[in-house]
Amino acid sequence: MKITKITNHHTTFSTPENESYDVIMGVIKGKKHNFIIDTGMGSGSAHTMLEYIGDDSKPLIVINTHHHTDHIMGNWVFEKHPIIAHALCREIKHKVNNET
Repeated sequence: MKITKITNHHTTFSTPENESYDVIMGVIKGKKHNFIIDTGMGSGSAHTMLEYIGDDSKPLIVINTHHHTDHIMGNWVFEKHPIIAHALCREIKHKVNNET
């Protein structure tokens, strides 16, 4: 996983999905909250971002930009934290899961 510190508060995490593109996630360390933007393909990416945040005791909020699996498959790691997404994300993902 490639970790790129953009500013003191903003860091991106990227991992190759295939030879055409990378999955990009982010951490924002705010004054009152920490945010994870997208959770990647599973627990590996999620745990890497949690390790990066470390022992910071500020509340953690997860934001899903959309419903694609490469953006939400790590959500289960954050089941104790609020996850913010458009209402259609849950509906679309539920529909896709029931069709397969």
